[in-house]
Amino acid sequence: MYFITNFQTILSFLSLTILIGFTSACGKATTAASTDDASTSGTVAAAVGGAANGSSGGTLANFWIDQKSESKMCSFLDAFLPLKNAEAGTTCPTIASGTVANCSVSANTATLTYSNCSYSSSAAVWNGTQFVAFTGATPVCGSAFPSAMSSVTRTFSLGTSRTSAAGVGVIIDTTGAATAADGNVYSGGTTVSFSGGLRTQIAIAGLNLNSTRFRHTVTTNAGGSPLVISNGNTITSGTVITFHNLAHLKASSSFTNVAFKAGCCTPTSGTITTTFSTISGVTPSTLGAKMNGTTETLVFTGCGTANYEGLDGTNGLVSLGHCF
Repeated sequence: MYFITNFQTILSFLSLTILIGFTSACGKATTAASTDDASTSGTVAAAVGGAANGSSGGTLANFWIDQKSESKMCSFLDAFLPLKNAEAGTTCPTIASGTVANCSVSANTATLTYSNCSYSSSAAVWNGTQFVAFTGATPVCGSAFPSAMSSVTRTFSLGTSRTSAAGVGVIIDTTGAATAADGNVYSGGTTVSFSGGLRTQIAIAGLNLNSTRFRHTVTTNAGGSPLVISNGNTITSGTVITFHNLAHLKASSSFTNVAFKAGCCTPTSGTITTTFSTISGVTPSTLGAKMNGTTETLVFTGCGTANYEGLDGTNGLVSLGHCF
């Protein structure tokens, strides 16, 4: 039996930033209260979570975490960039729940169509198309994932969007329409590998997350390395690179025993440590230059919660509010 039998679902997007300069401002927690996490480490956890959820036997509907809490800075910025809260009309399809109207299969790839829909009890609204390609097996709409799969790759059509409960819209691009801060194009989405029915690795060829608030490129193909998974549920090594394309800066995120439990799309234990650095031949923005050489740490304490230590040493409890 493959991994989902034991955990149902694991691991993904958090409330992000307007600019890299506000990465700390919108994600900085105080010791007095929990705020919506906007850290780069949180973004990476959310992207990895999306990859794992998207290969978990059709249980993508477990994207149920969608906190509405915000930091004071984010609320202040929202006053100048007002966004309408999302309201979904239907339930988003999964391969297991798909019908003729919203799920189709060609060769080894399932196509899921999103039209103003949401997952489970999440208030986030999805529009666009997701493609789920299998190797070693062929999916069937309305059925559980085939157990013989050796890998699952998730990509999205150009213009696929997710709008959070707070009204933050994100365009998810895996087609290579966006150029990263290092001048290269990263595309191809995310791929989860399996052995004996258990997840063994997550590779991110290219995931571009774009909004009026930020421009991020997440990949393991730019000096990073695929994430190695032990026992199907714990990431023990690997590095994810996040390019902050507005600040012309990159961040390298390493994983220490980042584990997941059934029913939660974000990590529940372990640590992600992210170090910011300049890009060879690229001049960072003023704020990017100030962040060069700094480090942040996200220590997961349960489903949807973590302790965050920011670039300036500020630390406290944050909410992991989004999944991709």
